Amino acid sequence: MSIIKSNSALIAFDKSFVGDDSDFQFLKFIQSLSFDIKTNRINSKHIGSSTSITNQFTQPEVGLNISFLHSRDFLNEFLFGCYFSAGADDDKSFFNKVIKNGFFNKNSFILFNDIQGYDLIYSNLNSSMNSISIGNLFLNNYSVSYKINQLPVVSIDFLCDNIKIDKITNTLKLKNWNDSEYQLSDELLEDLSLSTLNADSLVYVMNGLYSSSNFNLKNYSLGISMDSLLDGIIQSLDVSINLNRNKLYFFNQTSSVGDRKIILPITASLKISGISNNLKLGNTKDFFSDNSSFYIVLDLLNKKKEISSTVIYENLIIESFSYSINIDGFLEYSMDCSFQITDTSGIKIIIKEQSSTFQQIKSSDLEPLKADDYFLYSRN
Repeated sequence: MSIIKSNSALIAFDKSFVGDDSDFQFLKFIQSLSFDIKTNRINSKHIGSSTSITNQFTQPEVGLNISFLHSRDFLNEFLFGCYFSAGADDDKSFFNKVIKNGFFNKNSFILFNDIQGYDLIYSNLNSSMNSISIGNLFLNNYSVSYKINQLPVVSIDFLCDNIKIDKITNTLKLKNWNDSEYQLSDELLEDLSLSTLNADSLVYVMNGLYSSSNFNLKNYSLGISMDSLLDGIIQSLDVSINLNRNKLYFFNQTSSVGDRKIILPITASLKISGISNNLKLGNTKDFFSDNSSFYIVLDLLNKKKEISSTVIYENLIIESFSYSINIDGFLEYSMDCSFQITDTSGIKIIIKEQSSTFQQIKSSDLEPLKADDYFLYSRN
């Protein structure tokens, strides 16, 4: 996967996570973006009529789909209102704010130019550009894929309820979905240009994948020994999280996407594929009697090979195994797990190396400051 590409489309989110929905930050390392609109029509057939009556009973539903290269500082996830733990013992999960506060981004916009090869980052903004303004974005799905010899990719989906497509005005004003206007400037692209040029925050090295200390001692698996990512034994790790927003519009007496509450627990899946280097002995009888939950820890390193951030997946339960013996005689495996996420557990992310864009606000005695149980950040 190449990170050298034409930036012909850019997307920005507001800074609702710091209480400012009128200022924007562009997402970094975007690989793809798309949106779709569902009209939610219902066909009703009546006696004596040869045709159905088609009606719209709920507002159109907009889906926004984005993929971007994974970064150690999780800057994009900051904009989505995700929570970052102070340590492994923190009692708040990655989606704590999304669950408890119903966090959502009020505004987002896409800039694009239909001229082939036109790079928005290294060109001045002008009125030939098109804009798509999107309102009330609710996080719906989050997934990340790690594969050997490839840069990790994050895919994320939002449910939205407003959209407006327009041209940029001659005075570089963008017309928002709610008819307000936002003044664009080339300064907005300066930080994005620097990040794209250096790409320092991307995940190039993962220190390893560590499981519960007794994973390889007990019969959690048959034939599978959990090894480090660095030795190439683990070939891929894929995580998919569905926030499980209900569609009970009429029970809630509403037709708004914003009232689709998250039904706990959030369901998630984790799949590991690789080669079993240290073959484990066992049988299904022992696996059935000993099987219980476990956790996995993944460390992300910076260029100095120091731990930059840590991802912890908790309460994993094995759902299935599959095996094959390749032509070289190695036992290849695939292990599918499930886990549940609440506002306090399931997935935690600890950032040990501060982002160059947002810094944690600290008191005079260097203690992190909080508001409503959440750490405060400022932009450099």
